[in-house]
Amino acid sequence: MAGGTISLIGCSNENNQTPMTTSTSTGALPGEILVRSSPTWKNGVTHDLSFLAHEPMNEWTVVIAFAGDITEIWGAEIVTREGDLYTLTGTAMAAPLSAGDVLDFGFSARCKGDTTVSLVSVNGHLVELPAEDTAEALEIAPSTDPVLEEQKAQSSPPPEEPVSATSLDGEGDTDTSSYFQDNGRVEAEWEIFERFDGGFNTYLTIMNDTGVAQKPWSLLMHTDGFEVSVSWGMQVENLKDGWVRLTGADWGAALQPGQEVTVGFTGLGVEPVEILFGAEVSETLDTNGRPEVTAELFDPFEGGFNTYLTITNDTGADLSPWSVIMELGDFTIKSAWGMTVEDLGNGRVLLTGADWGAALPSGGTITVGFTGLGTAPETFVFHAADATEPTPKDPSEPEEPTAPTPVNDGPFSGADYGEALEHSMQFYYAQYSGDLPDNHPISWRGDSALTDGAEVGRDLTGGWYDAGDHVKFGLPMAYTATVLAWGADVFADGYAAAGALDDVVAHVDWVNDYFLRAYDDRGTADLSDDIFYAQVGDGHLDHAYWGAAEDMDMERPVYALTAEAPGTEVTAETAAAMASGAIVLAASGSHERAEELIARAEKLFAFSEAFQGTYTDAIPEVADFYASWTGYQDEMAWAASWLYKATGDETYLAKAEAYYHAQGVYWSLSWDDKSMGTAMRLAEITGDERYVADLERHFTYWMEDIARTPGTESNDGMGWLDQWGSARYPANTAFLALQYAELLELRGARHRAGEIEAFARDQIDYLLGDNPDGFSFVVGFGDDYALNPHHRNASGTTDVFDAGDNAHTLYGALVGGPDLLGQHDDSRENYIDNEVAIDYNAGLSGALAGLTEMEVLMV
Repeated sequence: MAGGTISLIGCSNENNQTPMTTSTSTGALPGEILVRSSPTWKNGVTHDLSFLAHEPMNEWTVVIAFAGDITEIWGAEIVTREGDLYTLTGTAMAAPLSAGDVLDFGFSARCKGDTTVSLVSVNGHLVELPAEDTAEALEIAPSTDPVLEEQKAQSSPPPEEPVSATSLDGEGDTDTSSYFQDNGRVEAEWEIFERFDGGFNTYLTIMNDTGVAQKPWSLLMHTDGFEVSVSWGMQVENLKDGWVRLTGADWGAALQPGQEVTVGFTGLGVEPVEILFGAEVSETLDTNGRPEVTAELFDPFEGGFNTYLTITNDTGADLSPWSVIMELGDFTIKSAWGMTVEDLGNGRVLLTGADWGAALPSGGTITVGFTGLGTAPETFVFHAADATEPTPKDPSEPEEPTAPTPVNDGPFSGADYGEALEHSMQFYYAQYSGDLPDNHPISWRGDSALTDGAEVGRDLTGGWYDAGDHVKFGLPMAYTATVLAWGADVFADGYAAAGALDDVVAHVDWVNDYFLRAYDDRGTADLSDDIFYAQVGDGHLDHAYWGAAEDMDMERPVYALTAEAPGTEVTAETAAAMASGAIVLAASGSHERAEELIARAEKLFAFSEAFQGTYTDAIPEVADFYASWTGYQDEMAWAASWLYKATGDETYLAKAEAYYHAQGVYWSLSWDDKSMGTAMRLAEITGDERYVADLERHFTYWMEDIARTPGTESNDGMGWLDQWGSARYPANTAFLALQYAELLELRGARHRAGEIEAFARDQIDYLLGDNPDGFSFVVGFGDDYALNPHHRNASGTTDVFDAGDNAHTLYGALVGGPDLLGQHDDSRENYIDNEVAIDYNAGLSGALAGLTEMEVLMV
């Protein structure tokens, strides 16, 4: 058959231009992919695509090769991922397709390097590759497409007996293909599962029998006669003399004690008879009364790596500050935390404890770290600093002033932030569902959805509508409730100064009243018969209707989670919402309600632990709207941290630390990923340096590495992470940053605290109008703001395409946001730029309260 591939612009598009619409040359294939647009940015790409049917079909499935991590997908779903091969199937089909029918879909992804997308098969029909493309296609990790597998199997030699692995010291087990490392590292088994001309594919099974969690795991591998071309579930960094460092990444990153994970790679070159594995060793030389230092690599990236340094003071005397010399080798230090770095020349630097890492009492241990650019050494070498200690400062010389907390040089005052916060509270009133309170302040809203839950005999009225639609999605609603309560807890004085404290307390009480009804424990102590109602309304049915909530008459099905069909993301997040809500309500004087919420939160958390499973398996219909990309461990850690604060029970703190994994360092606090929120809570609670280090990496990424929209003389631009809801991510990050700045102040790191606070202010100011267009992304704030948010009730019409502006002002709503170039389309039908949602405003509200508190109360 005639064929070809689609080649989409990848993440290294030098001109950052959107390609012209192109299509595949698929010939006799049953369908093809049309490329509508593929905008790229520094760390990712969005592909807007269409599937064109060439013949009638009941469903369509394609296999694509794409070496990035898909973070959001619409109009299709991921069936499987094997390495760089994604199997996608359409989800937007209301009826069978006829020849010529077109369905839109697309995805956003994080990726690094020259990443392109190629079509491999359509409904099992293989795209025929030109001869020169064959080798490149075979470098892709294992396929799940049966046609491709059959073709490749026919050209491969029959499998041989498993080959063996040998340890560095020659004591490897040559019979079991495994090398047990008794130095506290992981165990590895390997198997070549596929051979082709010029290379081979290999599975690596990594087993953690060290007794402690490996987050991430790492080990060394010797590549004798071959090089690693492609890997999955891990990152590969070239060292010296044929050695590479393997480090768990993405879904393969974390290993709990006793767990194992299977990752793999494609090797090009000579197939090995044996593979050598080894462990990294950090070494301290010439201690001479100086502290011991051990180094641990984590989170390698293209062109560099991150390192924890654990400093142990066994000198017998207090050190304030401590200092050691480190040899650089083939790398430089880009940034450091908990210490300063002074270049001594000759490839050496002086490391000196600073800020929160300065003082080290006798017998104490502290963990600091740095980001290195270049190649990490196989062994870090340290020396005593005696010979090069800085000359003591002349007492007559004036001291350098400590960097003050930055003053506000932006265009907005505390009163401005307070006004925006009041507006944000009005937005949540506009989202109320059910029998509204008599004093409800939104005149154009009335009672709605009063029969929710009737089909299951449960009163499920109340709660919040999710966005511009009328579905009650459990996961984003519970996340919103938790983050809103968090802001009310940590910045209560800011809420009070803005006159919005009563409003946020009312919102927390309203949504938790709904959660209490949504959790039915059947009146028994037995968890196995519990039911949690996680969703009311079908997203597809709901989105087919444009009109007011008060007038809707479509079916509103109820979706439940049970022991047999669990949804841990939703139940754990709701436990977090109840626990955080209890804290806020107790502070407002509602002690009985707070006690009720704590009791229910503890039971719902126990249910979440006892019956674990991803909620999209239990409710497949939600995958098109709020698929869980990060799993549910982040919700478990998050919920446990809130239960610890609400109860003081140390068991919950231990659980929070056990479940915690820093998967969101290079993302943002969001409805799907709470890991950096948990890091913030655990850093405050425990003071453990590893949580502070994770937060420091997170904010360094946002402040130095992430793409920015164009800014102004007083604003460096908005951090731009993703196309969908682009404004929510900097708002959420600003909320987290203000808390981190307070933590750094308490730890004595005033200069860094000032930098973090200035960044947070910059992000919020951009959203309020300090941008090149002077446009406010918060409806009702400023002179120029969105008039047509994508919101059915506010539109006042029954047709999304009706001319004219919305009939009602949706005060306080944060609209979706600008594209990477800072452009925004204020059109009602634009459900990307002008969408609104309850989760968009959660972090924004907390950040506004924080800035109000700082401006009004700390002058």
